[in-house]
Amino acid sequence: MVIGFLPFFGLYLFWVTFFSVISVILGANRSNAEGFTGTNIVVGYFLQTFENSIGNINAPSVEFLG
Repeated sequence: MVIGFLPFFGLYLFWVTFFSVISVILGANRSNAEGFTGTNIVVGYFLQTFENSIGNINAPSVEFLG
């Protein structure tokens, strides 16, 4: 049972990491990522992407365009 879950978990972590890196590069949702106190900004982006992936959708914020 656990062995069947591992390929999905690996693919899931890959996509969460991929979208986290894209968010870091674009600088989107910086204020949401900084909301995780006590963590590095890159870890904050990862946690924000993880939250969005499990259904806790926050409105995107792009501060540098406005």
